[in-house]
Amino acid sequence: MKSMLEEILEEPSMLVVDFNGKFDVIYTDHNGKINNLSSHMKKLDVQVAQNAQSIKRQEGFLPGTTDTNPRKTCTRSWSELKRKAGKNGMLRTS
Repeated sequence: MKSMLEEILEEPSMLVVDFNGKFDVIYTDHNGKINNLSSHMKKLDVQVAQNAQSIKRQEGFLPGTTDTNPRKTCTRSWSELKRKAGKNGMLRTS
């Protein structure tokens, strides 16, 4: 009877030990993943800071040159070609 009682009392303690072991493994795994993510976030933060410094412009100044609108350029070129071609559709060479 005494051995049965000891066996009954030992079984829950074995379950607790097993649970703690599994929990420890999961905690260690997740902690490693969190540390890895933290490292990547720090690297990304450094990259963003470097990019911000490289594209920083002086405050109060507009850029010196503006980009031309390619549509206007193409339309103008096409109009000039049509005008040079004349009414008969042949391109004049003058």
